[in-house]
Amino acid sequence: MGLFDAFKKEEVVGTKILVCTLDGARFQSLLNSDSQQYKRLYPATSANVFAGVPAFTQALAQAYDIVHFYGDVAPDGSIGGGMTGAQLLDACCTANVKLLWIANDNKPENYAKAFDTRGKKINLITTLRRLGPYFPLFLGNLLEKTSAGEPLAQAWEQLNPKGGDSVQPDTPECGFFGGRKVVLKK
Repeated sequence: MGLFDAFKKEEVVGTKILVCTLDGARFQSLLNSDSQQYKRLYPATSANVFAGVPAFTQALAQAYDIVHFYGDVAPDGSIGGGMTGAQLLDACCTANVKLLWIANDNKPENYAKAFDTRGKKINLITTLRRLGPYFPLFLGNLLEKTSAGEPLAQAWEQLNPKGGDSVQPDTPECGFFGGRKVVLKK
């Protein structure tokens, strides 16, 4: 990522979304719930359970702008299905994904081991605690803002301001790395 890339804002119209996992049995209910939030505002949303890493990486070739992924991040940085967080991040960067969201609960120290975002041109959201029914509400509020043309980082900051003064009670605990200025419209 060059010096001036940090100041450049991209606008995507017709945002394509992939809500997915390699572990369908464990994450099926989350996949169904979250994909409904996306489909409500972004018609080009696909929800898939992949049989393995090759099928997932092949799907990335379909030029998705957002990958909303479920996977347990282990202390060594691996994610179920024979993939590491570094491999997932690199595959998404190679496929020009603008936002990778790890959407299930994981420990912050495991994320630190798995995802080194230095120099990566991607936005990464890591979920520490979904807080049950509050996660779809938060996701829906965020998507309403982004689908209407608000930049991702700005929408995130409004709903989850630094300092913990959220406008929404019981905001899920998530980390945000803004490596790309992007607008993700319908």
